Parts: sequence; structure tokens; C-alpha cells
Amino acid sequence: MVKDICLVGGIYPPDAGGPSKFLLEFENFLLRKGEQVFVVVLTNDHSSVQVSPNLTKIRISRLASLPRRFLQFIRQLKLLDSPNHYFLAAGAFLEVLLANLRRTPRVIVKIPGDIVWERARNSGATNRDIFGFQDEKLSFKYWIMRRLYTRALKSADQVIVPSEGLRKLTKIWGIDQSRVELIYNSVDIPKYAGDKAESELSDVLTVCRLTEWKGVDELISAVSILGLSLTIVGDGPERNKLESLALKLGAKVNFLGEIDSEDVSREYKRSRRFVLNSSYEGLPHVLLEARASKLLCLAREGTGSSEVISHLHDGILYGGEGGLNLVQALRLSFSTEVSEEVFVERAYKDIELRFNQRNNFDRIFRVLTND
Repeated sequence: MVKDICLVGGIYPPDAGGPSKFLLEFENFLLRKGEQVFVVVLTNDHSSVQVSPNLTKIRISRLASLPRRFLQFIRQLKLLDSPNHYFLAAGAFLEVLLANLRRTPRVIVKIPGDIVWERARNSGATNRDIFGFQDEKLSFKYWIMRRLYTRALKSADQVIVPSEGLRKLTKIWGIDQSRVELIYNSVDIPKYAGDKAESELSDVLTVCRLTEWKGVDELISAVSILGLSLTIVGDGPERNKLESLALKLGAKVNFLGEIDSEDVSREYKRSRRFVLNSSYEGLPHVLLEARASKLLCLAREGTGSSEVISHLHDGILYGGEGGLNLVQALRLSFSTEVSEEVFVERAYKDIELRFNQRNNFDRIFRVLTND
């Protein structure tokens, strides 16, 4: 039986980021199943409605004032409030809360992380890590934000988390754990199939938004010390500072900025190692993509990356107490102590087993429709 599915988000392609990527890929998954899909998202362009067979896309412009934007978004959600419509929100949680969707049979939220911490960290309001932030005395602004975010999660029929770390956070926030479902982020494996490029390889690749807590400055310093080349895919507020650092250190760094997904796939094939140096990750899509591309991966211990990589079995973790630092980990990854072929094959099998998009999207669909 065909179901009407409403997907809601704050970001959507061409916006970068895991939630944006998830919405588009899950939309395509639903369309392949023959479902009727409605998408309500924000855009940097003018507001628009696009209708095609089985798909209606409603874009709300960020160019409007914040109050007007909120009202437009909530109005569209209320128009879709129907006993036949199932809602899945990967963002815009406050709008979903304020829309007060009572007629719909199911409202599910899929959380990418702690958006309150991310905004506080990016604005310089805190320098604590995500777990340390949970018991920090918040300013009124972030206290209100925390209350609203938590209330939005509690109002949902079910909360999907992509990692054990995020499940622990929902417990701290007082979310009923019987309504929390762990479903890992996933990757469209065939999209990243193919052989590595024959020439013009970069020693190290990272793909991330250029914010302070992504640790790209430390990565630039590390490749400078080791004389390695680095390709950086992504943009953000730290870019100018990072370009200046690379110039100062004489590091071989290529800043590509935001590029489309096909070009990102090619960069995976043009690189020898992938590093994700974030101090926090929920369950990073880019790490899954790199492993699906059979790229030897390194990431920081104590983040969601630790739920993906098994240290010295299918990748390398660093940064933990008494463990390797980034320079040591990179040096080890290029040494004879590590078998690249063995590591990447193990990682690929793990992607097929735990992070297969077809399997995990089926699970999300069953949670959404309560089947």
C-alpha cells in the first residue's frame, strides 16, 4: 500500500552536511519504493514549490526574516498535517514542534547531534567538548534553546539516533529510552565502487565543514611535519585562517571548497589516506564513504568515528589517553606495520554488514510507518 511520507529538514542539497545528504538519499529510496513523497526544507534561494510525479518539494527561503520564515515553514507543515501523512524530520525540529502535528499517525525525528552544543561551540560561547557541555551552566539563550530542542524530541513518537554516543546524550536529555532507536548512518555502496586513480594522488584527504572543532588546523600542522600533501574538501568560517596557516607552514595543501558529490567520490579515489580529525562526530557519513571507496581511514578516538573504526584491525584511531597522536598515527599508516590491502578489505566488509544503505533505510522506513 502506497504511503504518504513527509520529509522535513533545515538543510537540503546543494547545502552540504550529513542531514542534507540523508534527506535526498532517503527521498530517492522512497521514490524507488513507489511512495508519495513531500519534502519541506530551507533554501538560500527564493521560496518555491516543485511538483512532479510522486514528489512535491516545498522550499522555504532563508532570505525572509526569521519570524516570517518560521511562520511560512510551520504553515506548510500544518497544511500537510493529515491522518495519511507520516513525518520524518532530520532537522527543523523547532518548526515541527510548533506546528503541533496532531492528525498525522507518526512523527519521527532523526537527530544528527547536539545542535545546541554545535551552535554554542561555533559562536565561541563554549570551548568544552560535547559531553562536558551537558552539565555547563547555560546562558539564557542556550538554556531556552536546550529546553525547546529537548521538548521537540520528547514530542516525537520515536527518535532515531545514528550512534551509541548520541543514544547516551538522549538519556541525559531525559528522552524515554524505549522511544529511542539506534540505526547507523549508511552509504550507497555501488556509488563508491571502482578502482583508485592511477596518478596525481594526494597523500591525505579530509572532507568536512571548516569549523574550529573539526581540527583541520592540527591536520595541516601534522602533514607539514611529515612532508605530506593534503586535499581539503569543504568550506566554512575557518577557511581564511586555515589558508594562512598552510601558507605560514609551507604545507602542501589544496583547498577545493564545496564540490558536488560526484567530484567528492573522485577525490576519494585520488587519495592515499583519509583523516577525520573532529573532536566530535555523531556517526560521520564521510567516513563511511571513504571506507566504501576502499580508502585507509584514520580518525579521532572518543567520537562517533570509534563506532566505525576498529583500531589496527580496519583503520587507525588516535588521540585517546596513552594512545597515538595524529602525527604518529599518520606515520604508522604509511609504515610497513600496516597492511593497507588487509585494512581496507576488512573495512569494506564492515560497510556491507553494518552500514549498508538498503538495509538501514528499510529499518528507518519500518520505524516511520510502524510496520
